[in-house]
Amino acid sequence: MEARTHSLRLGTDYRRIVPERRDSSGTLSLIADDLPALENQDYWIGRSVAQSGSEPVRELSIWAQDTWQLRPRLTLSSGLRWSTAPRPPPPGLNFLDPSLGTFETETRPLWSVPYGHFAPRSA
Repeated sequence: MEARTHSLRLGTDYRRIVPERRDSSGTLSLIADDLPALENQDYWIGRSVAQSGSEPVRELSIWAQDTWQLRPRLTLSSGLRWSTAPRPPPPGLNFLDPSLGTFETETRPLWSVPYGHFAPRSA
């Protein structure tokens, strides 16, 4: 005897994560090519002030799944999931231009947002 029953499930997932940065003091960095350069005080010095901030990151996914019981002892389960993660506003990042010896601030996105992220889903 064949049952052949379907069980269709649909759903969404939404996540909102808010990472926080809280520095109590600034940082100091020493950068040298090798140990002798460090001993000869031939190094770069980097300083930054204390920084605090947070930016929410959001993720959304939608899924559909079908569980099909072909026979009493044979079940087929398949599904599809789509997800996206919109990027936060671009931060101001400082990059060193070695030809000029100056820092330039760039505001480019942290990641691209393709809308074709489909993947199989199963229970």
